Amino acid sequence: MPAADNGDKAADAREKPDKRKLYTKGQILSSSRYRARRDVLGALLEDGRGYTLEETDSIINKFMERKV
Repeated sequence: MPAADNGDKAADAREKPDKRKLYTKGQILSSSRYRARRDVLGALLEDGRGYTLEETDSIINKFMERKV
């Protein structure tokens, strides 16, 4: 029987953020990932609500693609 390789799965989980996990507005604004868009996200995200990373990226993309 091959041994289970749990070490690699644990390492992968630490390296890649879970896109399904919810983050608060404050957590998103303080993350280095969204440093360049802090001003936009500060205006667009609602207090007291959780956002996934995918949802946050989508909010940014919709805002950036809108007509002026």
